[in-house]
Amino acid sequence: MNSFILRYLIILTSGFWLDRWSKNLAVLFLEAQDYFVTPWLNFSLQWNRGVSFSWFTSYSTAGYVALTLGVFAVIVLFGFYTWGQYRTGKTLYGEMFVLAGAASNFVDRVRHGAVIDFIDLHLGSWHFATFNIADMCICAGITWLVLVQVKEVYDAKFEKNS
Repeated sequence: MNSFILRYLIILTSGFWLDRWSKNLAVLFLEAQDYFVTPWLNFSLQWNRGVSFSWFTSYSTAGYVALTLGVFAVIVLFGFYTWGQYRTGKTLYGEMFVLAGAASNFVDRVRHGAVIDFIDLHLGSWHFATFNIADMCICAGITWLVLVQVKEVYDAKFEKNS
């Protein structure tokens, strides 16, 4: 197995299992009460039937199933995109973070009927959306992908002007 594939599998499985482990702890310890860690960080168990920032939250079964199938379709399409990137020799670090987080959140949707969120950042009474480690993986992966694209555009422009 080539070392890049091994690195990709380590990122993918580490992100996935770290999120699964943290969510199990959240359900175990946060079901009865919230934990106030710092003046700006709480651990508070939330069940999110929507997507980011609880958008598209559906309380009907049909709406939730449609959303879950849509999320699954996006994961599959992103998997095909990732395979295409791999076949062209591109590095896949960002893609692996995105897939790790998306897969773990999808497991929640199927297993629990909602995504488990528990990290609550706030400033005074203003609270950011409650999130989890899978969401952090997705955001880190997308940030990586954007930075790679910006670098490619910059390099192409610099090369053209040389």
